[in-house]
Amino acid sequence: MTKLAEKLEEFKKIVSEFPASSGVYLMKNQIDKIIYVGKAKSLKARVRSYFNLKSQSPKTIWLLNHIAKIDYILTNTELEAFLLEASLIKKHRPKYNIRLKDDKNYPYIKVSSEHNYPRLYLVRKVKKDGGHYFGPYTSGLHVWETIKFLNHTFQIRDCTDHVFKTRSRPCLTHQIGHCTAPCVKLVSQKVYAAQIAQALLLLKGRDKELLKILKKRMKAFSEQEQYEAAGKIRDSLEALKAIGEKQSVISTQSEKDQDVIGFEGDERGCTIEVMHVRAGKLIGSQAHHISWLNPKDSDENPQDWLASFLNQYYEENIIPDEVVLPVDLGRDINNLISDVLKENVLAKKLKLALVAPPMGKSF
Repeated sequence: MTKLAEKLEEFKKIVSEFPASSGVYLMKNQIDKIIYVGKAKSLKARVRSYFNLKSQSPKTIWLLNHIAKIDYILTNTELEAFLLEASLIKKHRPKYNIRLKDDKNYPYIKVSSEHNYPRLYLVRKVKKDGGHYFGPYTSGLHVWETIKFLNHTFQIRDCTDHVFKTRSRPCLTHQIGHCTAPCVKLVSQKVYAAQIAQALLLLKGRDKELLKILKKRMKAFSEQEQYEAAGKIRDSLEALKAIGEKQSVISTQSEKDQDVIGFEGDERGCTIEVMHVRAGKLIGSQAHHISWLNPKDSDENPQDWLASFLNQYYEENIIPDEVVLPVDLGRDINNLISDVLKENVLAKKLKLALVAPPMGKSF
């Protein structure tokens, strides 16, 4: 009997005492460092499955060679186990798990909700603070340009909250017609809220609805012979048209926010691409490279690695109306992931749309 086989026999005896309930198991090396975190509906059954060497991949055998100890944490449900797994992977960054790098935080546009006269921010983290978040976008410069455009078009304040509190008279931005000066109460909270609502329509990709509103308003100003006000709206309409021409239109029918996920790889690693489609328009994408993962290896099961990716990714990113996956993970995994995402930050009612790519084509 080999040294590894002897060690696994010892582990079999230990695992026989594990509970047959849901939880997370922690595989550790000789210096008590966590090298793998896994979730299980039944801890005993799942961990015991590792110890049949004949059915294991070379990667799993390599993992088994480095395990010195296995601990577990009980949870009340499989859903709790799935959530805890993502949290522990993020905290301990185990060597043999799918791990998302934090070296690049993509920019978002945030509309604060705690202020009576909110403004637009560039942020790089989505938080549970009640704010409205849009993105992620691929370019911080593009985000700043978008914020500047929205501020000028809809006359939204761009001053900090501190400056807002201390102003006693309108600033130059108001004088050139780019802000309605809520700091000195030259605009009511109701009217300012309508300005923010129009900016939100554009950020949500509902520009058709916004265009109708602006055209109706421009016509009303013209009929009242308020030509200067009508001219400002005309300029806004031209700017909106220019913005729309720069965006990639995926569908003219969809009003949904979607993330479309694809992957491609070989023995050199796997790249997982998340494309962000908002109301039928592609606003950006994110690529994540997993160096050790070969998705073409028959021993690599997407139910494990893709589910783990989704679990970690949506712990800190906006959850859209629909996530389109490239492979069918099965009803049980789909339901579990849907339940997990509903628990996560800014979760909405989610539908996992399973769309398999054509054979031989990559994303």
